[in-house]
Amino acid sequence: ERVKKEAEVQAAEASAVKNVEANENSSATTTFSSVTNSSSNPKTVMRSPPRAPVSLDVTPGSGGEWSNKPTTFQADVDNLDSEVAFKKKAKLAAESNEYRNALIWVLKLTDESQVDVSTIPFDNVHLQFGEMLQDGVLLCKLLNKICPGTIKPIPKPTTIAFKQLSNISSFCRGCQKLGLQKRECFDAQDLQKFDNLRAVLDTLHALNRRAKSTIQEFSGPYISNSDQ
Repeated sequence: ERVKKEAEVQAAEASAVKNVEANENSSATTTFSSVTNSSSNPKTVMRSPPRAPVSLDVTPGSGGEWSNKPTTFQADVDNLDSEVAFKKKAKLAAESNEYRNALIWVLKLTDESQVDVSTIPFDNVHLQFGEMLQDGVLLCKLLNKICPGTIKPIPKPTTIAFKQLSNISSFCRGCQKLGLQKRECFDAQDLQKFDNLRAVLDTLHALNRRAKSTIQEFSGPYISNSDQ
């Protein structure tokens, strides 16, 4: 009788263990099937909803916060580039007019006014200015028109570099005789080699001032539109 009861208890325990294992296997199978079906069926896959494009708000007073507002940064950059280009062009045009007016002044005083400087493109005026004055001859004639006899004799046109330098140096010395300071006169190579045409222009403006203020024998003309 005792042996029979022990056998029944062992059978019951074995049956309970089988039931637990069966339930675990069933749960695992169900989970695997669910995952498999979700992977094979795109409609069951959970996706995050699309996000609206986000940009940094750079408008004044925004504090630089991120927002979904369209940014105008690129438009501002384009406008800035256009403004910078416009200012550069305006500055170049103003400088070109300075070279043009000074060259017209030299040509008038040296009886070379038949040269039409007004047709020279504004971005090429400074080069034409340098080329026409490069040998120093017109500059020497200019000084003699302002104050006759300052340079003797008047040199002849030349393409020889050392003669050009000599003519230019004679002009600079003549300017100092008329009262210009040495620092107001350009170096010969500034013109002969186009090293600094702006310095040549500044010297002509200084000479124009001196002619207006102290050379009574000279009554013009003077550089047009110049307050120098």
